[in-house]
Amino acid sequence: MAERGLGLPRDDGAGNGGAGDGDREGARPLERGWIITAVDDSAPERAVADARRMIAFCLTVRTYDLFVAHHGWQEPVDRLRAAFRAGDTDGTARAVTDEIPSGIAVCGTTADAEEALARRAGSPPRDVGYFAAPGFLVSRRRRAAYALASLELIGAVPD
Repeated sequence: MAERGLGLPRDDGAGNGGAGDGDREGARPLERGWIITAVDDSAPERAVADARRMIAFCLTVRTYDLFVAHHGWQEPVDRLRAAFRAGDTDGTARAVTDEIPSGIAVCGTTADAEEALARRAGSPPRDVGYFAAPGFLVSRRRRAAYALASLELIGAVPD
C-alpha cells in the first residue's frame, strides 16, 4: 500500500532537490509504501492465504478508503468489513478478490513474487518500498520465514 511522503522531495543524488536542499520547488513528494510479502516455495497457497488475511485486516479500517476508491475496490471491501464485524475471519479473507493482492502484494512462490515485482515496475511505491511479512494470524516463525524469503527478492526489484 503506497503513500505519498510528507512533502520531502526525491533526492536525485546530484543535489537537485534533496531533503537537505533549501529549494524544494518542482520536486515531487517522496513515494514510499509497504508491500505485503509472503513467499514460500514449499507452501505457496498458504503464503497467498496469509497475504489475503493481512490485506483484509488492513482494509477493515477506513484509513484506506481513498486508496480503495482509487482502485474501485469498494464492493469487496464492504463485504470484508461486514465479515470482520461478524467475526468471520475466513469470510474476511474470501472477500479479498484476486485483483487486490496482485495490485498491492507479492505472494506465492519466489517465481510468482519476481513476476509480480516485474509487472509492477514503475508503479508506487516508486522511491522506497518495504517488504512487510503478514502479521495477522501468522506465527512468529512463519513471519520470520517470510522476512528471510523477501530478502531473496531484493535482486528482482526493478530499477
